[in-house]
Formats: sequence, structure tokens, C-alpha cells
Amino acid sequence: MRDATKSVKEDIDDSAKAITTPIYQTTAYLYPEGEKYRYSREANPTVLELAKKIAELEGAEQGVAFSSGMGAISTVSLSLLKPNANVLIHRDMFARTYKFFMDFVRSWGVNVDSSLPGNQNLIEMAKSKKYNLIFIESISNPLLRVIDIPELSKIVREYNGILVVDSTFATPINQKPLELGSTIVIHSASKFLAGHNDVIAGLAAGYSEYLSVIDQMRRTLGTSLDPHAAYLTLRGIKTLKIRMDVINRNAEQIAEFLEGHSKVKRVYYPGLKTY
Repeated sequence: MRDATKSVKEDIDDSAKAITTPIYQTTAYLYPEGEKYRYSREANPTVLELAKKIAELEGAEQGVAFSSGMGAISTVSLSLLKPNANVLIHRDMFARTYKFFMDFVRSWGVNVDSSLPGNQNLIEMAKSKKYNLIFIESISNPLLRVIDIPELSKIVREYNGILVVDSTFATPINQKPLELGSTIVIHSASKFLAGHNDVIAGLAAGYSEYLSVIDQMRRTLGTSLDPHAAYLTLRGIKTLKIRMDVINRNAEQIAEFLEGHSKVKRVYYPGLKTY
């Protein structure tokens, strides 16, 4: 099944046979049984449909939805790290992510190293120490750098480390990090996935071995997504392939124009031949 079809496909709602996922705007459930539906902070049908959607788009075993992109990053990281663990990030990433690792994670007793911009610096540092977690952005925010995911995944596997890729700027349409060797992929769905500037949401996808633990941490930390926000994100994803095709085409035309402009010194865009 192609990405465009995956984007619009939804399971039929069993209760009313609706072809669009309903908004289950509820706190609790009548006579809850078992572990699935007891309290919406823990599990909600609308939110679970979104988690399933990102897993399908990324080719993952499991997906989890969060209250924001930073909610996804913090929950994933806190699930995987312990005091004295070694973490590698790179300097040219989203400022709030960088601050989270350098300020909060470090204060938690984790050793955090930061490489200078560029693939070569990052790869050399990845080889220099056994890192429990390497966290990267590809494509990076804001300079749109493309990180060598296959090479980093090869290095990480040698010492059983974990590679997490924030793929927000690429989306599953342009890049599938799990296919390139990453362990987990993260998205701020607030941006391209939801696509209408009316949602704050985060997503993660990967192997169930890790995502099941991350999902339990989400329930504990309370970084759960609201059902209405999940519905809006599902709605936005339906046009993801169409929107990204147009965005890619327009961005390339703008980048080519600016690259030839006498008053522009440099253009950062991975689609350029001179990149």
C-alpha cells in the first residue's frame, strides 16, 4: 500500500460503522474491563487510531501519540535513559530539544555530548565512545542538514545503542528512518503531519520492545494527547502526501531562485544540486 493510500485509510468504527474516526471525548469508560480502556490519559480510541496511523506510515511495529513534540522527545528519552548513561546529540538542532538534553537530562546525571555541525563530526564522535542513545534530527531544524542515518545506525548497533531520529521536517513522505536503520522515529505532528496550524501533538514509532515501555511512561508522566487534537491530526494526515508533494516542488523552486540571487550568500536546502 502506498503512502497516499495509507494516509487516507481508516478502520471502520465498530459501534456505528462510521467511515471517519469519531472523537471519543471522554474521561472514563462504563464498566471498564481489562487494560485497554479505563481512563483516557491511559488509552483512548481516537488517540490509538492516530498512533496506529504513524506506525503504518513509518513501517513500525507500534506508534504512540503525545501531547506535543517535546512531550514525545522527553517521554522517549526518559524511558530509555538512566543516570550515568551516555548520550550524543548535535549542536544544530531545534533549540528547545538541545536545551532539554543539555540542561534537564544532564541535571539528571546523564552524560550528554554535543557534536559540532556536520556529518563527519557527528560520526567521529559516535565512534569515540559507547553511547546508550544517539539523538539526531534529519532533516535538521532550522538549517535542513541531512544526517547519515545508515552510518550512525551501523555504529550504534556495534555496541547495542539506540538511535532516535526526529524526522519532523522530512515526514514519512520524504524519509523513513526505520528503514534506514534507526530504532525510533519522532515527529512534532504540529507541523507538516497535522498541517493546518491548529494542533499541538507529538508522535513516536518504532519497535514494540521500546515503544511499549515508552507508552507506559507516557501514561505515568501524563504526556497524553487530547482526543480532539488526535482527530484533527488524523484529518490533516489525509492530505499529507498531496501537501508534501506541493511543498517539495515549491521549496525547490524558491531555493533555486534564491541561490541565483545576487544578494543571497547561501541557501540551505537539501534539494539543491549544490547542497
